[in-house]
Amino acid sequence: MPVQLCFILFLGYYDCMSQNQKIKCYFNHPVNTVISTGVNAVYLNGSFDDTVAAYINRAKYTVDIAQYDYTSTSGSIVAKIATAANNAVLRGVIVRWIYNGSSTNSGLSLLDPSINTLASPTSSGYGIMHDKFMVIDANAANINDPYVMTACYDWSSTQTTGDYNNIVVLQDKPLALAYYDEFNKMWGGIGAAPNLAQSAFGTHKTPSSQNIFNVNGTTVEIYFSPKDATGQHLKNAINTANDDLFFGIYTFTDTSIANLIKNKYNNGLVVRGIIDQYSKNYTTSMNTPYYILS
Repeated sequence: MPVQLCFILFLGYYDCMSQNQKIKCYFNHPVNTVISTGVNAVYLNGSFDDTVAAYINRAKYTVDIAQYDYTSTSGSIVAKIATAANNAVLRGVIVRWIYNGSSTNSGLSLLDPSINTLASPTSSGYGIMHDKFMVIDANAANINDPYVMTACYDWSSTQTTGDYNNIVVLQDKPLALAYYDEFNKMWGGIGAAPNLAQSAFGTHKTPSSQNIFNVNGTTVEIYFSPKDATGQHLKNAINTANDDLFFGIYTFTDTSIANLIKNKYNNGLVVRGIIDQYSKNYTTSMNTPYYILS
């Protein structure tokens, strides 16, 4: 069954990110900035939840959330995300929330009942809804209002302070509208309530109308699975490597991608990777250097 997710690619990353104030990258564990040649990576010490809540708090019109899993109780540190969503509704912001139907998502119980939510299908033929993005004020008249928050962070206490995660925030209206369009495919329209008759997940979605964006001088490519052929675009990016290749990933479940990286290593490229300690058994056949995060 296909896994539904978003794949984001930055081209010219090292040249452009140093002066690009429209793209911000955050990490929840300390980073070594000794060899940094641009803006240092930002370490948010146990405060990813504060960051998510802060962006919801700044929303003026709409908050659209497609989040794989939100695990929280009233006393957990990530409960403030639900509080921010509830406060947004009180000030007139429309909040819509899509989540993976086969995950616990215990934090949804903290939401105001007026917030509409939609679970992805769990019937045969559907994979998981693995998207992790939030769109703020996508249709705002002021082009400086729309934001997209994405990357690998699941909203839970463990994912905030324990597991290694990152957040990418992009301020760009055309790109925000692309995420908004993807959200609406699953939601079934642009209304405050989901339209189940028009809602489409997995292979029932249509391909994205635009994939390549210029965010303040940085080329950003956005692909949503399964219709945007995310795996092939990732392979295309790997094939552009001529000297070195670095990756950080939870696990490999696509052997063809792992083998492509292994071939680059065997052809003399410098290849380094970081994987999760619980996923190392998936990658032993790569035979290339990697480091386990414990």
